[in-house]
Amino acid sequence: MQPAQGVRFIHIALSREAHEIELQAARSESPEELTALGERLAQFGMFNKAHTDGEELGLYADLELKAPHVRAAYLHDHKEDHELFVDLANRIIAAREASAATRPGLLTAMRRQSIALTEHVVPHVHKEDTLITPLVCELFTPAEQGAQIGKMMGGFSPELLAKAIPWLIRMIDADDRVSYMQMIQKVMPPERFGIACGWIRGGVNADVWSGITSRVPGIA
Repeated sequence: MQPAQGVRFIHIALSREAHEIELQAARSESPEELTALGERLAQFGMFNKAHTDGEELGLYADLELKAPHVRAAYLHDHKEDHELFVDLANRIIAAREASAATRPGLLTAMRRQSIALTEHVVPHVHKEDTLITPLVCELFTPAEQGAQIGKMMGGFSPELLAKAIPWLIRMIDADDRVSYMQMIQKVMPPERFGIACGWIRGGVNADVWSGITSRVPGIA
């Protein structure tokens, strides 16, 4: 697997989180449920924004030099992403703060917007995996791709990364967890890899962690 192909792991996580938020929106009715939904969306929005910012800095800037104008459509998608997150967050607040008489109509609008977010995020990351990743693998050496991934990770503050990596592990399946851990084990300095393992160990249940350690040598 080339370094650029590792982007698929966070794309899987983003897609699944979008679907799960859509399902949670369909079930949420009370102010308490809407508060929990809003908090989950806020974290998802931070992860998504850090990822897209990192892509624009670490990947699309380099790609523009070798394949001009390819990035424009994808950056436009990123802008629409961010607008959809803000709009859904506002609709959740409006529904949460509404009276019992007006809440049903606002819930309907909020749920439509949650579907719109899913229908935007999922095709976008699929396009990147299908079209952009192969192009990056063709145009850049593995070393160059590794440097791009490093820049992309720079979109996450250490505090946000400590939350994002365990979240990613929770959102992908067992085989992908093993592949992801093997990938970061190769590209991260040992000290940073150890820190990442600590974040994961503290952020997933014991069965998930034991499933990783039993299949990835060098992790205790």
